[in-house]
Amino acid sequence: MFASLGRRPLVSTFLGLAVVGLAAWWLHDADEGSTKAPSARSARAPAGGNTSAQGAVGAPRSARALGLDAQADISVDSRPPDARRENIIREGLGTIQELKFMHPQVFDGAAKRWGQDPKVKALVEEWKSIEAGWKTQDEAAKAAQLPRMQAMWNEALGLLRSEVERSANEAGVK
Repeated sequence: MFASLGRRPLVSTFLGLAVVGLAAWWLHDADEGSTKAPSARSARAPAGGNTSAQGAVGAPRSARALGLDAQADISVDSRPPDARRENIIREGLGTIQELKFMHPQVFDGAAKRWGQDPKVKALVEEWKSIEAGWKTQDEAAKAAQLPRMQAMWNEALGLLRSEVERSANEAGVK
């Protein structure tokens, strides 16, 4: 019985040293593995001692090599004009819903006053005239109309926002 008690500390010490040795071996092996297999995102020079950036994946390019095509649409939004028009309308309707949600007590009255504003009436008439010829225009003519359509929505929604805020201030609504 006393002999087995003497061996237990020896066995537990041996097991502890084995765990530490395995951990050191595993960590050392993981460090070597990172130098053996480079990341797929890193750029590597081509073989043969040529250190030029040509042919290297992910290497930076010179701005001198870039050129612009006069016919290419380089705008941020290069979607078709119909999709861009729908996006303008969708964003405008989202703004209207946001204003209605923020000030539901005064929104209806403010919207009625806004709709009777001569500036808003003129914007609506201009929008209707653009919409009337929209389907018969080619893509270039539609694309040319989009900045004006965006400006009209922005102006009309700015007027609505100011009317709603003015009504909310008059009513004492925060």
